[in-house]
Amino acid sequence: MQAVPKLISPKQHKVLDWIVTATYLTAGGLFTAFGGRHGKRAGIAALINGSIVLGATLLTDYDGDGRRPLSFSTHRKLDIGQLSLAASAPQLFGFSE
Repeated sequence: MQAVPKLISPKQHKVLDWIVTATYLTAGGLFTAFGGRHGKRAGIAALINGSIVLGATLLTDYDGDGRRPLSFSTHRKLDIGQLSLAASAPQLFGFSE
């Protein structure tokens, strides 16, 4: 089986992770503060997702120099788990209608 070619470099992935973190945390804060009953639930889900991405970003060894504890391969597995949480959040947190 052939490996899938990489579309972006680890450095580009790191930049995208920071953008995603900022987006989730900003949306989470806004939904929690101004979103009403369903918005608060969506806000909590966004804050949880943002926290997961932030933690993975801070711990990932994007450069491969061993200075951070999380390998890029492990980071990918966390990305998949976080993606699953984000996709199922409306049902899990009760804000799907």
